[in-house]
Amino acid sequence: MSRKKIEPEKFNKFMRQYDRPEGPHRINQSFVSQLKYTGAGQQYFYDSDLPGFGLRVGTNTITYFAERLVRGSGGRKRRLTIGRDGLLTAYQARERAKRLILRMSDGEDPREEQLRQVEAAQKAKAEQITLKQLCKDFCSDKKARLVTNTLREYRRYINKDLKDWLDRPIASITGDDIWDRHRKIRIGDEGKSDKKASANGAMRTLSSMLGFAVKRKWLESNPVSVLSREWFPVQRRKNFIKRDQLPRWFKAHEEVRNEGILPSSEVGCDYLEFLLFTGLRRNEAAELTLKRTDLDCKEITIKKTKNRKEHVLPMPDHLMKLLRRRYEKSKDMGSEWIFPSARSVGGKKHFSEPRDVAQLIKAKSGVGFTQHDLRRTFATHADELVSYPNLKALLNHSFKSNGDVTLGYVITTSEKLKEPMNIIANFFLEKRAIGLRKKIKGSE
Repeated sequence: MSRKKIEPEKFNKFMRQYDRPEGPHRINQSFVSQLKYTGAGQQYFYDSDLPGFGLRVGTNTITYFAERLVRGSGGRKRRLTIGRDGLLTAYQARERAKRLILRMSDGEDPREEQLRQVEAAQKAKAEQITLKQLCKDFCSDKKARLVTNTLREYRRYINKDLKDWLDRPIASITGDDIWDRHRKIRIGDEGKSDKKASANGAMRTLSSMLGFAVKRKWLESNPVSVLSREWFPVQRRKNFIKRDQLPRWFKAHEEVRNEGILPSSEVGCDYLEFLLFTGLRRNEAAELTLKRTDLDCKEITIKKTKNRKEHVLPMPDHLMKLLRRRYEKSKDMGSEWIFPSARSVGGKKHFSEPRDVAQLIKAKSGVGFTQHDLRRTFATHADELVSYPNLKALLNHSFKSNGDVTLGYVITTSEKLKEPMNIIANFFLEKRAIGLRKKIKGSE
C-alpha cells in the first residue's frame, strides 16, 4: 500500500485526532489504513483493548510492537518489534502481541531467548566452519584494506604450514594444538631446521584469522593466545652490500648481463640494478608498467605500495637510460611491463624471480644478497648522504608527526627528491666505475 508523506507543520494538526490524551485507539486495519507517514520523527499509538500492543509511525514505515514489564525482573521493560505493516496485518500483529505479552507476564524474557538462539546458531556455525572457509571469509573481508601481497602471504602460510588443518573445524583447534604446531614448523619434518620466523609468521596469520572469528562470535576465545609469551625471538635481517663490496658486485653484474647465459640475463640484471638504485620493494619494481613510466618528466609512479600511498619517484639520468631501453623493448614485444618475464609469451607477465641471475652474480663476486638486501643497501648508504626526511620519502615510509603540527603540513614532492636521488645515484655510479674501471659520469 503506497502512502503519502506529510510536512512537519501539517503533521501536528493531523495528530490531534490521535493524541494520547484523547485515549488509546483500537488498532485494526481500518485505523492503520488512515495513518500517514510522519514528515519527521516518530509517533506511537497504543491499543485500547490489549495493553502493551502498539504501533510506531515513522517517515517511511509503520511497525507493530509489544511492550510490557517482565514479571519478576525488577522492573525490566521490553519493547519487542513484531513486524512492519504490509508484511503482516493488524490482526496478525495483535495475535503475536498476545503471545509475547503473555510470556512476559509469566516472567519470560523473549529478548534473552532471541539472544540465546543467536548464540546457539553462532556456536553451531563455529562447529561447522573449517579453517579453509575461515581463510576464504577472512581474505574476502580484508581485501579492501590489505594489499594483494599481504593476502597472498597469509594464504601461503595457511596452505603450506597448516595444510592438514584446512578441513578441520576451527572450534576443534586447541591451545595444545597451537603449541605443538608452532614448534613443529620451526624444526621442520626432519627435525633439523630452525625456521623461527616461519613458525611465528604462520601462527600470527592463524591468530589474525581466529581473532576475526572471535569478533563474529564463531569462537569464544583465540587459542593462539597460549603463545603470548612463547614467540620465538627473531632478529631483524641486517644484510646489505657493503661499500667495499659494491665494485665487485657491479663488475659481476655487468659480466652476467654481457655474457647472456640465461634467457633472463638482461632483464634480470636490469631489474636488480633498478632495485639497487631506487630502493623499491621487489613487487613495486616488478609491477612497474609503461603507463606509469613518464619519460618526459623523468619519474615513475608506483600505485600499489605497502602503505597504500601513491609513490612518485624522480629518476636520475643513469636510470632514465635503462628505462628508455626497457620501454622500447617492452613496447616492441607488446608487453605492458617495464620488466616483462622472459618466460612468458609476448611479455604478458611481469618479471618476478631473478634467482638464477642473482646466483651467477653471487658466484662471480662472492657477494651474497637477496632482493630485499638491495633495498637495505640503498637505505644504509643513502642514510650517510641525504637527510632523514628525504630518505623516508624516498623509501615511501609514513611520517609520524608525534604531535609535531608543522610536520603534518610539509609535503615532499617529486621535485624535492630529485637532488637526493642524484646524490645517491652518483654514489653507486662511483662504485660501479671502480668495479668496471671506467670514468665516472654522474647525474645532474
